[in-house]
Amino acid sequence: MTDKSYQPTLAGLRAFVAVAEKQHFGSAANALGVSQSTLSQALAALEAGLNLHLVERSTRRVFLTTEGRSLLPHAQAAVEAVEAFTTAAAGEADLLNGSIRFGIIPTVAPYVLPTVLAGLTRRLPTLTVRVIEDQTERLLTALREGSLDTALIALPADYRGLTEMPIYEEDFVLALPPGHPMADRHGVPVAALSEL
Repeated sequence: MTDKSYQPTLAGLRAFVAVAEKQHFGSAANALGVSQSTLSQALAALEAGLNLHLVERSTRRVFLTTEGRSLLPHAQAAVEAVEAFTTAAAGEADLLNGSIRFGIIPTVAPYVLPTVLAGLTRRLPTLTVRVIEDQTERLLTALREGSLDTALIALPADYRGLTEMPIYEEDFVLALPPGHPMADRHGVPVAALSEL
């Protein structure tokens, strides 16, 4: 009878699954990257903890017992669940692996996106980029609400509570018709634009 308080180790479950799938202790040990004695000890500890024989060993092959055949799908599911958990945790730890939601203002999107997306694809081929074009204020709101990961916006803007990193400055040119009173100036203060 199995002790219900016994908690199998991951090493024991992996050993059982590998032996069942390979039907050979040496091949199972190689698949797990452990010595054959380590594999045997892990499987023996699992069988002792469960108070069940999961495999029958012969000189040529390994056979699953009735209990082993019955429990194998559960052991496989447990091992797969741990592997899925580890993979998901690695994806969470590596924020540049997975997906990113990138907001951008429409006025610069056609000029910036081709270069940015090509660079991301080259440097981070597993990263999926979802692009959202919108106005600065709505992008800032989306950042604060967590529906965007990053955004390329125009300043000035109220980015309190967010981290900003200027990436470039752009000069604007004022085009005026010939004969306009400001046409001969080499620079126009921003305040003077209200006169236009």
